[in-house]
Amino acid sequence: MTPSITAIAAGSPYRLITNITFRTIGVSGTMQLNNYFSCDAIAIIPSAPHLITVNTTSAADITITAKWHEAHASNLFTNNQGHVECIDNNK
Repeated sequence: MTPSITAIAAGSPYRLITNITFRTIGVSGTMQLNNYFSCDAIAIIPSAPHLITVNTTSAADITITAKWHEAHASNLFTNNQGHVECIDNNK
C-alpha cells in the first residue's frame, strides 16, 4: 500500500511502529519487518511485510530511513523519543 499524503502540518505528532521477527538465524538469517505509520488525522497505514537477509552471527546496526515523495528544503523529520523491546523466548 502506498499512501497519498499531500501535506502534514509542522509539529504534527506521528507514530511509527516496526515489528521485527527473526524467522531464521545464522550467516544467512531472515528477518521480517512489519511497519505501521500514523500521523495527525491520517489513519494507520500498514506496509506490506518485508523479508530481509541478515547475518545474525555478527554485530550490525539497524537503520530506519524515510523517503520524501518530492524534495523540498522544508522537509524535516525529527524523532525525539524511541524504545526497543526485545523478547527472547530462550531466557
